[in-house]
Amino acid sequence: MRSARLGALVPASSTGVVLEKQLLRAYAAVFSGAALYHLLCLVLPAQTASWSVGSSPARHALFVLVNCGLAFGVVKRPRGFLWLFTALCLQQLLSHGTDLARSLRQPGHFDTMSALVLVALPVAWVLLWRARHERS
Repeated sequence: MRSARLGALVPASSTGVVLEKQLLRAYAAVFSGAALYHLLCLVLPAQTASWSVGSSPARHALFVLVNCGLAFGVVKRPRGFLWLFTALCLQQLLSHGTDLARSLRQPGHFDTMSALVLVALPVAWVLLWRARHERS
């Protein structure tokens, strides 16, 4: 009988491991892009005002650092990173879940970014969980 452990959801194979590493590198690229987005909003506020309605410079500065740390962490996976990622993931699910629910109460509005975060971060968490004993 197959184990019900989370790591056993997808059978381990050399092809699967390679694919998971490639997906984690893709996540690193996405987090790097998010850091660049927040950096642009921070240094060019007038030009990016329509992108980041309601976000303060301090929030953008924080997320430049957070996303750079995430890009590094998903590739190098330093000791303890999974626990930090878990905390961030839970916070983002709560925050973006609330934002998505709020947007759905407005006719004709859908918070696409929040929906993407709600799907992408749990997938990244599962990949990190499965790779927790490997180091790149």
